[in-house]
Amino acid sequence: MFKIKWNHLYYLLAAFDVLAVSGSLYLNHQIMGIYSQSVDENRIWVDRTAALEGLRDTSIAVNAPGNNVFDDKQVSVHQGLRDSEYLIYKQRLKVISDDYKQIVDDELKTSFLGGLDKINAAMTAMNGEADSIFEYFNQGQVEAAGSRMATMDRKAANVQHEIGSLIKNINLIQDENFKSQLAYAQSLKQFEYVIAIAILLMVIMVTIYGHKLAKTLRDYQKKLEDQFRALSQQTKLIEDNDRRSRSILEAVADGIIIVDTNGKIESMNLSAQNQFGYQENELLGISLHKLMGDQGIAPELVDNPIASNTGQNFLAHRKNGEQFHAEISVSPFEHSGESKFTSVIRDVTESKKAQDKLQNLAMNDPLTGLANRNGFAESFDRILQQDQQANLSTAVMLLDLDRFKNVNDTYGHPVGDKLLVDVSTRIKSLFRNEDIVTANSA
Repeated sequence: MFKIKWNHLYYLLAAFDVLAVSGSLYLNHQIMGIYSQSVDENRIWVDRTAALEGLRDTSIAVNAPGNNVFDDKQVSVHQGLRDSEYLIYKQRLKVISDDYKQIVDDELKTSFLGGLDKINAAMTAMNGEADSIFEYFNQGQVEAAGSRMATMDRKAANVQHEIGSLIKNINLIQDENFKSQLAYAQSLKQFEYVIAIAILLMVIMVTIYGHKLAKTLRDYQKKLEDQFRALSQQTKLIEDNDRRSRSILEAVADGIIIVDTNGKIESMNLSAQNQFGYQENELLGISLHKLMGDQGIAPELVDNPIASNTGQNFLAHRKNGEQFHAEISVSPFEHSGESKFTSVIRDVTESKKAQDKLQNLAMNDPLTGLANRNGFAESFDRILQQDQQANLSTAVMLLDLDRFKNVNDTYGHPVGDKLLVDVSTRIKSLFRNEDIVTANSA
C-alpha cells in the first residue's frame, strides 16, 4: 500500500513555489517585452512619418521658385534655387527609399515603394511645368508662362496628396501594431490563473502538511511557519508585479478606461485623466456618457459587446468644457467572473484637422475660398440630378475678368490676388446660398 512520506511533500511544496515565482517572472518579462517592442516599432514609424514630412517641405520649396519668378522675372536665380531644392528632394527620397527596402514584409515593402513611385511621378510632372515656365520667360513669353502656373500648382497639390496618403498608411500600420500588441497582452492574462492555481495548491498542501506536523513535533510546526512566510513573500512578489503592470499602463500614451456592463467607470490610467482633465476618483461610478456627450456607447456595450471592438469617432468633453475629437476602441474581458470592457481612447484632433484641411484644399480654391473644379463637379452633379427630378432648369453662367493680366503686370500679383478676392466676394453676395460660385484659375 502506498504510504505518504511527509518529508517528500516539502520538496513538492518547494516545486510549486518555484513554479509560481517562475510564472510570475515570465508574465512580467512578456509584458515588458510587449512594451519595449511597442516603443521600438512606434519609434521606427514615427521616424518614417517625420521623413515624409521633411520630403513634403522640400517639395514645397521646389515648387516655390516657379511661382516667385513672376514677381521679379529673375529666371536664372529662381531656376538655380529650384534645382538646388530638387537635388535635396532627390537625396531625401533616396534615403527614404533605402529605408523602405529594409522592410521585411514583402507586400508592405512593395506598397510603400509604390507610394514613393507615385510621389516621384507627381514631382516629376510638377518639375516639368516649372521648366516650361522658366523656358517661356527666357523666350519672353510671359503670358504663356502665366498659363502654366496654375497647372504647376495643381501638380504640386498632387505631390502633397500622395505624400499625405503614404503618411496615412503609416498611421494605419501604427494602429494595427498597437491593437495586436494589446491583444497579445490580454492573452497573457491566462498565466495569472496558472499562478493563482499554483498558489492555491500550495496553500492546500501547506495546510495538510501543517496538520500533520501539529500532531507530531514542534520542529515541524516551525517549518510550517517558514512555509507561510514564504507564501507571504510570494504574495508580495505578485503584488509588486501587479504594480509594475499598472505602471506600464500608466506609461501608455492613449487613455485607457475600464467600465462595467452598464458603462460605469471603474478605473482609468493617467493618460485618460490628462485627456479629460479629471482625477480618477471624480469619475469612479460615473457613466462613460459624461465624457462622450450625446454620443455614448454604453447601450452598445450591453447589447453587442463583440461588435464594439471596431473603432468609433466621437466628440469628447473635458472637465473645463473644451471638446476634442477622439477615437475609441472597446474590448471585452472577464474579471472575477464578471464582464468588463477596456476602452482605449485616442486624441485624434490633429489628425482630424489635417484631414479637413486636405479635404478643403481638394474642393476649394485656396485664394478666394470658392469651390474649385472638383468642388464644382461634385455640387453641380448633385444639383443637376435634383433639378431633373423636380423638372426644373439649371442655369450655368461663365464670367471672365478682361485685362486681368494687365493688373498683375502693372501692380504685381499681390494686388491681382486681392482683386480676385474682392471680385469673388461681390459675385458671391449676388447669388443665393444654394447657388454655386466657382473660381476657375486655369
